[in-house]
Amino acid sequence: MDNAVKTILIILAVVAGILLLGLLIGFIYLLFQVGITILPVCIFSIIIMLLVQMVYFKYRINTLKKSQASTNLYTPKLDFQTGHWFWKYEESQSALYLDLSLMRFMGSLTGIFLTLFFLSRLYSNGSFDRHIWWFWGNTAGVPAGVSVFTGFLLSGFVMAIAPKKINLILFFSKILTKNADFFISPGDRINLDQTNNLFMMALQFCAEAKKEIQNSDMASMIELEQISQALVSENLAFILKNRKWQDFKAIMEGIIADILRLKQSGNSGAGNQSNSWGNTETDEEKACRILGVSLNATPDEIREAYKKLAMFWHPDKGGDDKMMKEINWAYDILKREKQFV
Repeated sequence: MDNAVKTILIILAVVAGILLLGLLIGFIYLLFQVGITILPVCIFSIIIMLLVQMVYFKYRINTLKKSQASTNLYTPKLDFQTGHWFWKYEESQSALYLDLSLMRFMGSLTGIFLTLFFLSRLYSNGSFDRHIWWFWGNTAGVPAGVSVFTGFLLSGFVMAIAPKKINLILFFSKILTKNADFFISPGDRINLDQTNNLFMMALQFCAEAKKEIQNSDMASMIELEQISQALVSENLAFILKNRKWQDFKAIMEGIIADILRLKQSGNSGAGNQSNSWGNTETDEEKACRILGVSLNATPDEIREAYKKLAMFWHPDKGGDDKMMKEINWAYDILKREKQFV
């Protein structure tokens, strides 16, 4: 008796397995046929969805550029290898200013709407009752309502994953990264160029001061090292990130003045050790102190020092007129004393 029951149960299990397998195969076949039906609809809807996102992106970019708010998508960053500040695209800012979530939502909504519209048209035309394509069978035996409902589910799934798989935001990010100069406002471009001029001048003066002072004055070397660290500190980056250009300029002018002070003190010390002049400072000594060169500097060294200082202190570049007059006076004195043009 037990053997008979086991046999019956085995037979029922096999039959149930065959039925389930048949249902699974039939369902997969149905999904396949319905998928073939909705394939062109989904492709068309995805294309329109992407076009909607592109149009929205272009609209937002043009709006931001007209209001010069597109510059907020970028933050000044320091390239430690070259010592230059450059504009870096910040993806975190794009979500705020470009409304990328709204762009993706609008694209997905458009795709889903078009898919439902075209599937409804196919259903009303009886496409789910007839042959799908000339080389495929049909969904005969399955109610058209079931087929179109399955089509809605499949297309909804496709429209849900399409925006994630086709990542237009990454594409837009590459555009914004490569075309920073186009989106940055002219005022910010000029300010960053001036920032780079001041920063490079400070770096160069600092390197020259370290070379001239070397280890002869440990206090000055320690101060120069502190200045070097200040030049690459997060404080300067924070000031530029918030577009506080005048604050940055004031800090850099102070740093450059400190470097020149240390540099001149080093040269002054070297001159006093090698010469036995009196306490009264001659015009030549004063001129050397102003230009930051030694008394035995060559004409080329004097010209180079003058050009650097003139570039920084010239009134047309935002410098001080009084300081520029002193620099010109010192240069004229050394040209006369060293007899060069």
